[in-house]
Amino acid sequence: MDIATAVGNVKTKLRKLPQAIGAEATRRAALYTPYVTGKLQNGWGFEFKDSTVTIYNVVEYASHVNYGTPFMEARGMTMRVRLEFQQIVDVAAQQVGIKQ
Repeated sequence: MDIATAVGNVKTKLRKLPQAIGAEATRRAALYTPYVTGKLQNGWGFEFKDSTVTIYNVVEYASHVNYGTPFMEARGMTMRVRLEFQQIVDVAAQQVGIKQ
């Protein structure tokens, strides 16, 4: 393999990395989300913009479950994902073939 091909392969893998990070982060957020009907778990998504991966939940009551209310304890799904971010990046890097 020549240098140009190797560099091209690395660039291709790096372009796939944000997608893999977002997918792994939302997968974990869904795992940490309490299950009643599945609506809240299925509401997770992500976007990649300006070198930032943002996870979000489209369900109207998601922030109440995540951060809690005076009447309900916080479940902290997004905090758990933040605490595991390095693991998420490592898993994503393995998935796209950057890391063994």
